[in-house]
Amino acid sequence: ASSGDLLTPGQASAGDVLLVTKSLAIEGTALLARERAADLRSQIGDEAIQAAASLLHDPGISIVAEAEIARRSGGITALHDPTEGGLATAVRELAMVSGTGVEIEATAVPILPETFAVAEALGVDPLGMLASGSLLIAARPEAVSGIMRDIEGAGIPVANVGSLTAAPGEFSLVSNGTRQDLPEFAV
Repeated sequence: ASSGDLLTPGQASAGDVLLVTKSLAIEGTALLARERAADLRSQIGDEAIQAAASLLHDPGISIVAEAEIARRSGGITALHDPTEGGLATAVRELAMVSGTGVEIEATAVPILPETFAVAEALGVDPLGMLASGSLLIAARPEAVSGIMRDIEGAGIPVANVGSLTAAPGEFSLVSNGTRQDLPEFAV
């Protein structure tokens, strides 16, 4: 992934809120469930493997609907399709293009039970898993409630996961009040 994948170039700035649609690592979860089913069977069972594998079709990995809704809502400063390297890489890319830092609230990141199960069984971090299927949105704070209402109104879950900060190059993950560096993943 590169800054060329940004649907709206880096007009984002410090103070902008970061939203994530659907749940994290939909594609990564489904692909791991399909490719590593034999390894996962004893740990999570066939039913969980099936549920994880079916994420590719429901909710699926298209982000066109929420991207269009977000654009129409207004107040969007950047749209990014997190793919390889997961959400952690996508927020880093967005922040670097925008000349900002980022602070993500770990407990706010939407992660499906299927993703937790697969990630835990295989010892991978959901923040770094292939994240096609989610849309990362940067928006002006005053526009956030309207954008969230419009996207949720279309039946698409969306979560406020953090914000861009005025500290370029500082990428933080806050978990239960404890700040640490946002993990980095090879793409």
